[in-house]
Amino acid sequence: MSTATDPQAKIVNETAEQYHADRLRVSRSQLVDFIKSPWLYFKRHIDRDPEWQQVATEDMEYGTAFHAAALEGKDIEDLIYVIPEDVLNADGHRKGKPWQQWAMLHMDKPNAKGPELARPRAMLASLKASPAAMALLDHPESQKELSIHWEHDGVELRTRLDCLVPGECIVDLKTARSCDLGAIESSLEWDGYWLQAGMYQRAVEAMTGQRPPFRFIFCEKSVPYRTVVVEMDQSWIDDGWEEIKAAIARLQRRADRNDWHDTIGDAVVPMQRNPNHKKYRWYAGDDA
Repeated sequence: MSTATDPQAKIVNETAEQYHADRLRVSRSQLVDFIKSPWLYFKRHIDRDPEWQQVATEDMEYGTAFHAAALEGKDIEDLIYVIPEDVLNADGHRKGKPWQQWAMLHMDKPNAKGPELARPRAMLASLKASPAAMALLDHPESQKELSIHWEHDGVELRTRLDCLVPGECIVDLKTARSCDLGAIESSLEWDGYWLQAGMYQRAVEAMTGQRPPFRFIFCEKSVPYRTVVVEMDQSWIDDGWEEIKAAIARLQRRADRNDWHDTIGDAVVPMQRNPNHKKYRWYAGDDA
C-alpha cells in the first residue's frame, strides 16, 4: 500500500497486464480479499506467496477472451487456440504425448476443440443482438478499458472500467451462469459487484465531479445465451462505497501495525435460524 503523493484522479494509458502488475496502488479485488480475510490479503498481495495466488481456471480464461472480443472487437478465433484433432487421443480427449507437446507450445492463450467455440460465438451473437447493450458499447463517445489512478483518505487506488459513456453511465460486462433476475441479484451481492460499483463510481466522481449511474451487461454462458442490461439501485452502490471506505480505513490501520491476524476464529459465533431458509428448499410434490 502506498501513500498518495499526487491526489488528482487521472486516466492512465496502460494495458490490462500493466494494470494488474501495479504494486503501488490498491485495487477493488485487493480490497475484496482484505474484507474476506486480512491474512488472505497479506499472503496474496504483500507476501505474494505463490500457493495463495488465484489460479486462472479455464472458465476465467474464456471470460477474458470473451471480454477482449466484446470490448476490443477482436475475433474470438484470434483469442483462443483451436486444438488440432491429431493431437487428441483416440477418444478425442486431451491426453497423451502429442497433446502434452502441443499444449506446452500453446500456453499463452486458452485452447478449445473446434466445436467448443460455439459457446463464445453464441454469446457474442446474443450481445450484438441486444439493442440495450450495444447502445452503450457502440456509443460514439464510449471509452473502453479505462484505467483510473486516484486516491481516498491518502491511499492510492486504481480502477479499470470496462466502459465509460461520459455523461450517461459506467458499464461493466459480466458473463453469467444464468440471466434470470434472481441469479443476477445473487451475483451482484455474493460476487461483490455492489462493492465494485461503489468504488468505480467514486473513481469517476473523483475524476469528473459527476457520479454516473452504473449498468451491468450480463451475458449467459449456456443456452439460451441471453443478454440483459441492469442498472443498479443507487442505494445499493452507496452501501458498496461505505463498505469500501471502511475497508480502506481498516487496511491503513492494519498496515500501520503490520497486523494481519484474521479474527474469525477468535470467539464462538452465535447463529440464529434464518426464517428465509425455506425459500431455498425443493419439494418433491404437494403433500397437503
